[in-house]
Amino acid sequence: MRSESGQATVESIAVVPIVAALVLAFGLTAVSIATRVASGEAAEAAAIAMINGSAPRVAAARSIPGWARGGLSVRVTRRSIEATLLPVGVPAQLAGLVAGRAKLWIGPDR
Repeated sequence: MRSESGQATVESIAVVPIVAALVLAFGLTAVSIATRVASGEAAEAAAIAMINGSAPRVAAARSIPGWARGGLSVRVTRRSIEATLLPVGVPAQLAGLVAGRAKLWIGPDR
Protein backbone atom coordinates (compact mmCIF):
# COMPACT_ATOMS: atom_id res chain seq x y z
CA MET A 1 0.00 0.00 0.00
CA ARG A 2 1.35 3.50 -0.93
CA SER A 3 1.76 6.21 1.63
CA GLU A 4 -0.31 9.33 0.95
CA SER A 5 1.35 11.59 3.47
CA GLY A 6 2.07 14.96 1.90
CA GLN A 7 -0.57 14.55 -0.81
CA ALA A 8 -2.74 17.31 0.65
CA THR A 9 0.25 19.64 0.77
CA VAL A 10 1.03 19.03 -2.88
CA GLU A 11 -2.59 19.65 -3.85
CA SER A 12 -2.73 22.83 -1.77
CA ILE A 13 0.42 24.17 -3.38
CA ALA A 14 -1.02 23.46 -6.83
CA VAL A 15 -4.13 25.51 -6.03
CA VAL A 16 -2.29 28.63 -4.79
CA PRO A 17 -1.39 30.02 -8.26
CA ILE A 18 -4.95 29.50 -9.46
CA VAL A 19 -6.39 31.35 -6.48
CA ALA A 20 -3.82 34.13 -6.87
CA ALA A 21 -4.72 34.55 -10.54
CA LEU A 22 -8.43 34.73 -9.73
CA VAL A 23 -7.86 37.32 -6.99
CA LEU A 24 -5.74 39.41 -9.38
CA ALA A 25 -8.38 39.18 -12.12
CA PHE A 26 -11.20 40.22 -9.81
CA GLY A 27 -9.10 43.03 -8.36
CA LEU A 28 -8.19 44.41 -11.79
CA THR A 29 -11.83 44.20 -12.87
CA ALA A 30 -12.88 46.22 -9.83
CA VAL A 31 -10.16 48.81 -10.47
CA SER A 32 -11.16 49.02 -14.13
CA ILE A 33 -14.80 49.67 -13.28
CA ALA A 34 -13.88 52.26 -10.66
CA THR A 35 -11.54 54.18 -12.98
CA ARG A 36 -14.06 54.19 -15.83
CA VAL A 37 -16.81 55.51 -13.58
CA ALA A 38 -14.51 58.14 -12.06
CA SER A 39 -13.24 59.31 -15.47
CA GLY A 40 -16.83 59.72 -16.65
CA GLU A 41 -17.67 61.77 -13.57
CA ALA A 42 -14.56 63.90 -14.09
CA ALA A 43 -15.41 64.57 -17.74
CA GLU A 44 -18.99 65.47 -16.85
CA ALA A 45 -17.93 67.85 -14.07
CA ALA A 46 -15.36 69.46 -16.38
CA ALA A 47 -17.95 69.95 -19.12
CA ILE A 48 -20.44 71.52 -16.73
CA ALA A 49 -17.72 73.83 -15.39
CA MET A 50 -16.70 74.80 -18.92
CA ILE A 51 -20.28 75.62 -19.86
CA ASN A 52 -20.63 77.71 -16.69
CA GLY A 53 -17.35 79.55 -17.29
CA SER A 54 -15.40 77.87 -14.48
CA ALA A 55 -12.09 76.00 -14.58
CA PRO A 56 -12.80 72.54 -16.05
CA ARG A 57 -9.63 70.85 -14.76
CA VAL A 58 -10.28 71.99 -11.20
CA ALA A 59 -13.88 70.79 -11.38
CA ALA A 60 -12.76 67.43 -12.75
CA ALA A 61 -10.23 66.95 -9.96
CA ARG A 62 -12.79 67.86 -7.29
CA SER A 63 -15.36 65.44 -8.67
CA ILE A 64 -13.37 62.24 -8.22
CA PRO A 65 -12.27 60.41 -5.08
CA GLY A 66 -8.92 61.27 -3.53
CA TRP A 67 -7.34 57.92 -4.44
CA ALA A 68 -7.79 58.73 -8.13
CA ARG A 69 -6.51 62.31 -8.32
CA GLY A 70 -2.88 61.40 -8.90
CA GLY A 71 -3.64 59.64 -12.17
CA LEU A 72 -6.11 62.13 -13.68
CA SER A 73 -5.39 64.03 -16.85
CA VAL A 74 -7.95 66.28 -18.50
CA ARG A 75 -7.68 67.49 -22.08
CA VAL A 76 -9.82 70.51 -22.89
CA THR A 77 -10.53 71.78 -26.38
CA ARG A 78 -13.02 74.38 -27.49
CA ARG A 79 -15.76 71.79 -28.03
CA SER A 80 -14.74 68.71 -26.05
CA ILE A 81 -13.47 67.39 -22.75
CA GLU A 82 -11.44 64.20 -22.48
CA ALA A 83 -10.65 62.75 -19.06
CA THR A 84 -8.18 59.91 -18.66
CA LEU A 85 -7.62 58.22 -15.34
CA LEU A 86 -4.68 55.90 -14.79
CA PRO A 87 -5.07 53.94 -11.58
CA VAL A 88 -2.55 54.75 -8.87
CA GLY A 89 -0.76 51.77 -7.35
CA VAL A 90 -1.28 49.43 -10.31
CA PRO A 91 1.90 48.25 -12.06
CA ALA A 92 2.64 50.22 -15.22
CA GLN A 93 2.32 47.09 -17.36
CA LEU A 94 -1.31 46.71 -16.27
CA ALA A 95 -2.32 50.36 -15.85
CA GLY A 96 -3.19 50.80 -19.51
CA LEU A 97 -5.55 47.84 -19.39
CA VAL A 98 -7.61 49.25 -16.55
CA ALA A 99 -7.41 52.97 -17.32
CA GLY A 100 -10.63 54.92 -17.55
CA ARG A 101 -11.28 57.24 -20.48
CA ALA A 102 -14.25 59.47 -21.16
CA LYS A 103 -14.84 62.07 -23.86
CA LEU A 104 -17.72 64.52 -23.97
CA TRP A 105 -18.66 66.92 -26.72
CA ILE A 106 -19.92 70.34 -25.69
CA GLY A 107 -22.48 72.39 -27.53
CA PRO A 108 -24.57 71.55 -30.58
CA ASP A 109 -23.76 68.65 -32.87
CA ARG A 110 -20.11 68.38 -33.79
